[in-house]
Amino acid sequence: QHGFHFPNNFAGYFMPFSTPAKFTRKKVPPSYGLCGGMCCAALDFALAERSIPETTTIPRGGTRLQRYLFRRQMDTMGAMGSTMIKVAQWTTLPDDTPLGVQRRTADEFTRLRQCLDDQNPVVLGLIYVRAHNAAELARVIFDNHQVLAYAYTQNNPWDHTLQVYDPNYPGRDDVVLRLRQVPVATAGAEPLVGWEIVQHIGIKAKPVRGFFAMPYMPVEPPEKL
Repeated sequence: QHGFHFPNNFAGYFMPFSTPAKFTRKKVPPSYGLCGGMCCAALDFALAERSIPETTTIPRGGTRLQRYLFRRQMDTMGAMGSTMIKVAQWTTLPDDTPLGVQRRTADEFTRLRQCLDDQNPVVLGLIYVRAHNAAELARVIFDNHQVLAYAYTQNNPWDHTLQVYDPNYPGRDDVVLRLRQVPVATAGAEPLVGWEIVQHIGIKAKPVRGFFAMPYMPVEPPEKL
């Protein structure tokens, strides 16, 4: 209802200037995503009690709507790129250790659930990939993603379904994160638990290594987008 009606697939170069001459065509992707910007903007419109733009056409670079989404994308990166540093850190962490991604996600979910209980949607950074060194990190870090969590269902204490707006799939309400509690270690007599996550897109399933809340401050959407 509050999501954009076009997919997260923008033509051209991500940065707001021409492609540097030293980059060859093979090194610069022909398209880019603004998933975090679209999630923040969708929440902006909902909080402002305004209808999302009706356009189904992906906005071209330099248009008012594209510039607004780009600014909101930059906002999710945090002060001095602090959020991108966190994305990089989580991408390099293992999954099933006391300090790994699954355990950290359990701590994040505790806070997320309280926000959703208070009817406050949360922009989430999804960690899809694992990097084992700096060179690999540089190649895969932007394969991670951002979605907007707005509700959850507790199927039982160790199994939850998290409903999300995923800007990659406009108009679809069948995109969810399924969370299953798993042990990651033992601390004394008590096991440490984490969350194993699968993103379901209709009948398709995609593993998610973990997630955390992204920074969000509401912004009044510009007029005449």
